Amino acid sequence: MNPLSFVDYQPNPALDTELAALAYACLRGWPDQRPITAALVRSRLHPIGHAPATTLGLHHDDHGALTAAAAIRWPTGTGDVGRIWGPLVHPTTQRNGLGRALLDGILTVAGTIGERITTAEIPATRLHGCALFHTAGWTLSDNAALLRCSLPLPQADYPGLRFRHPRPDENIRDVVAKLYHLTYPGAAPDISAHTLARWSQDERFQPCSLTLAEDDQRTVAIALVYPLAHTHPDEPAEALLGDILIHPDAYDETLLRQALIAHALNSASPQASIGRFITTDLRLAGTLTQSGFRLIDTILRYKPGHRGVTPAGPVT
Repeated sequence: MNPLSFVDYQPNPALDTELAALAYACLRGWPDQRPITAALVRSRLHPIGHAPATTLGLHHDDHGALTAAAAIRWPTGTGDVGRIWGPLVHPTTQRNGLGRALLDGILTVAGTIGERITTAEIPATRLHGCALFHTAGWTLSDNAALLRCSLPLPQADYPGLRFRHPRPDENIRDVVAKLYHLTYPGAAPDISAHTLARWSQDERFQPCSLTLAEDDQRTVAIALVYPLAHTHPDEPAEALLGDILIHPDAYDETLLRQALIAHALNSASPQASIGRFITTDLRLAGTLTQSGFRLIDTILRYKPGHRGVTPAGPVT
C-alpha cells in the first residue's frame, strides 16, 4: 500500500473536484446520497474562524489517482469541537485497511485535541462505516434524524408574524448571537457571538440563506438554508436546512417552526426539488414528518475512546 500523506488543506479546483468525486462514489446508493460539489467540499474543509488550516490525509494509487481521503477541521475555541471528514475510501479499494490507516493517522495528528473531535454524520444503515469506528475503539457521541422533503412545501403563515430576508445593509450579528444563545444556552459565549460570521464563511451562503420571523417588536426566529447549485445529471437540486434559532417564549413553537421552515426552504431555493435536514431534536423531527418531511435514516456520530456522550452542535 502506498504511504499516506498529510497536508494543510488549501482550496484547489482540481483537488476539490477530485475529492467531490470520491465523496460521491462513497455516498452513492446509501440513504444520504446527495449531489457532492467542489463547493460543498470546500465548505467542509474550510477552517472555522481563526482555527488552523484543516489537516487533510490523502492516499493515491500507483497511477496517481486519489483512492482515499480524510480530514480534521480543528476546533476554534475551548467550547467548540473539531470535526472529522471521512475517512472516504473508494468502493473499488475498500476492505484493505485504508480507512483504519487514515483514521489512526488523523488521531496521531490530533494528539491531545483528539478528546475534542467528533466524526461527520454516518447513516446507521451504513454498517461497514459504523463498524470501522467500533473496531477502532470509538464510542457513540450522539444521534440525529435525517429527513427529506419534496419542494416546494405547502406555504404556512403565522398570524402576527412576517417572514423576510435581511436587507443588504442590515447588521443582524447581535440578533443572531442572542437567538443562538437562547436556542443553545450551553454554547460558549464566543461561539454565539461569531455565529453569523461562521455561517457566512461558507461559500454556499447567499443573501437568501437567512429567513427572519418577526413581529412589531423583535425577531423571534431565524432559519439558515444552504442552497446547493450543481449540474450533476443524476441528482436533483437540493437545499440544506442548516439551523433554526428560535426564542424560547415565542408564540406556538411547533407552528412557528413549521411556517419558518416552509418560508426558508421555498424562498432560498426556488429551483431545488429536495429539502434536507439533520436534527438531534427528535420532537422536531416528529413534527416535521407532519409537514411533508420523511425520516430517511438515523445519523450517528462517534468520538475517540470511551469518554461518554457529549452533545454535538447544530449540523451545517
